Amino acid sequence: MNFSRKTLVASFCKLLEAVELEMGTTGLSPMEAVQEIYLYLPREGYLDG
Repeated sequence: MNFSRKTLVASFCKLLEAVELEMGTTGLSPMEAVQEIYLYLPREGYLDG
């Protein structure tokens, strides 16, 4: 998949309004944090992988 950073972040912001999620982001760039969330959500059944 090829998403722009702006599109990816905007999509996750909308999704996270409905999903309660807390994660530590110390030492992560914004893109790394989005990647962690992107991997977490399908693993936990919030998104189809």
